Amino acid sequence: MRNVQRLMALRNPKVGEVKIDNVIDNRIIKRLDDSGFIDKAYAAQGTKP
Repeated sequence: MRNVQRLMALRNPKVGEVKIDNVIDNRIIKRLDDSGFIDKAYAAQGTKP
């Protein structure tokens, strides 16, 4: 998201003032991580997170 913000700020400098943490809702990712889903998905692919 920060890279997207940097690119968008080239067109509109005010975009660079936005705090990404206030825009992104990470509750879904946290629930997936807490449930073990992300670790299982990585394990199924034979990789580590």
